[in-house]
Amino acid sequence: MVLGTVAATVAAWFLYDGRWWIGTVAGVACCLAAVLGDLVESALKRDLQVKDMSSLIPGHGGILDRLDSILVAAPAGYVVFAFFLGVS
Repeated sequence: MVLGTVAATVAAWFLYDGRWWIGTVAGVACCLAAVLGDLVESALKRDLQVKDMSSLIPGHGGILDRLDSILVAAPAGYVVFAFFLGVS
């Protein structure tokens, strides 16, 4: 979480003319949302009593295990940027 937030802060410093705090907020929001997405997917698998959601990637929990974090983190990042930078 620290590395993700620091990376987003540094990127925002260069990309948004020194407004580093936008990156900090986006980094924290995306990291928290990614963890939440992973936990929700794990709870779903536990509730369905399955080990892997598919056999497309054997031994990795299926394709949903590769995407569970980004499916929630991407919209969270969009909301943060839309709030602070406006939607055009």
